[in-house]
Amino acid sequence: MVFWGFNMTIFNLDEVYNIVNEKIENRADFILKLLNKLDRGRNTNYSNLPPIIILDGMDGAGKGVYKDLIIKYLISKGYKVDCVKEPGDYMRKEILKTINKKGDPWVATALFILDRKYQYNKLTECKFDKKTVLVFDRSYISTLVYQSAQGIDFNVLLKLHDFVPKHKLAFVFVCDPLVARKRILERAVKEGKEIDEFEKLEFLKKTKEGFTDVINHIEHSYLIDTTGDEKDIPKIFDKVSKILDEKIDF
Repeated sequence: MVFWGFNMTIFNLDEVYNIVNEKIENRADFILKLLNKLDRGRNTNYSNLPPIIILDGMDGAGKGVYKDLIIKYLISKGYKVDCVKEPGDYMRKEILKTINKKGDPWVATALFILDRKYQYNKLTECKFDKKTVLVFDRSYISTLVYQSAQGIDFNVLLKLHDFVPKHKLAFVFVCDPLVARKRILERAVKEGKEIDEFEKLEFLKKTKEGFTDVINHIEHSYLIDTTGDEKDIPKIFDKVSKILDEKIDF
């Protein structure tokens, strides 16, 4: 299989999967070498990108609901909003396949980071209107939490994301794991999907702890607890909108 970048062959996917043959202490350097290949001859200056707002958090916390509200709010303030979803189309299928296999977490880590780098590189090619805001639906924060929950050193993961440009705001959504579990089950029934390992109660408890702690390591980040039902959404969003009002003068 071929790993494509900017319409040019960069390296084979087999190279990514070869990370499992590396010693644990060498795996971060292995990923950095692949990142360097992806960067070769590309524009990696992200300083001219529009302001970035990150929306992240645990499964079942209702991130999608608040994403729609935030986008509408920004538009009402006169901003143009471009959404960036992670993972991107570049490596999404390969990432989902790897996760579903429940293989070595370092493989998924490498794929997520490479996909993320590719997306940022592509964004440098885009022309943005004035007063544009980039809203990221998930981000490197998820990789920090989910991959560290699977045993990869948090500080190593943080170092591997040195390339990520500074964001203006990061909203991290969490809720009571039992509430999250109930929402996930209801959604699974509605969509006819099965629950995966990352949506089971024990893992939800672990990821809530991870997302609650991660804001101590991320600048300009705000923890938003969405525990409650539909009638609580306006009250919770009021907290979000006040933060936006404070920081929105980009």
